[in-house]
Amino acid sequence: MTYDHVVDREPSVRALLALFSDFHLIDLLVRQEFEERGIQPFSLGLLYFIDAARALTPTELAIETGLPPTTLRRWLDELERRGQIKRRPNPADRRSVTVSLTAKGKRAKAGGEPALRGAVAAIEQRLDWKLGEVAQHLEELKDALHQALGYDDGLAPDDRRSFWVDEEPPRRK
Repeated sequence: MTYDHVVDREPSVRALLALFSDFHLIDLLVRQEFEERGIQPFSLGLLYFIDAARALTPTELAIETGLPPTTLRRWLDELERRGQIKRRPNPADRRSVTVSLTAKGKRAKAGGEPALRGAVAAIEQRLDWKLGEVAQHLEELKDALHQALGYDDGLAPDDRRSFWVDEEPPRRK
């Protein structure tokens, strides 16, 4: 399906709508892959971001993921309760903390990798190109999004924002 019927002859707006739609489809596919393997998918993405940075502040993590700070705080509390992350005083600023993975968090992250690889394989077997080929463009897109949202000025995501889609569609059986 193309988005020609949604916005007449505006390729950039069609591309934006396609990315928005594709994000939700990717989310559904990844959840499906996790469910098929009996793995709980919640929080795995956070474990990846935290591990990649080794140690970052919750504000930096909110900016990187786009999660509202209150939502992120609840997830970090849960990850800490499970023993998957640790919070430490920020050596650069003793008023804040940094977050890093524990050994248990690294094991949880590793346990989800087959599901992510399964999602990639499910997509790539239907394409004549590899997802990794667009990595540079996606990084540039993320930088542009951060700039457009003012994150380069040190602003964090707004707690009060609402999303276009507020509920999950029904699952196929």
